Amino acid sequence: MTTEEELVKHLDQVNTVVSEYLKGNDPTQISKDLAIPRQRVAAYIDEWKTMASDNAAIRARAETYRDWE
Repeated sequence: MTTEEELVKHLDQVNTVVSEYLKGNDPTQISKDLAIPRQRVAAYIDEWKTMASDNAAIRARAETYRDWE
């Protein structure tokens, strides 16, 4: 697998975790639902928060997503 493919896979997984997080699920529940270790779920959420804090478009999307649910 190329580095680019690995990056895409990683970001897809981060997106899946964050989608559940924005629905109001906590890391423990996300971990159980997606069969991902809780520590990794927490790391993905932290990574997303860091990315979102530096990007107004990501924050706006998250706010829209929360309003849409």
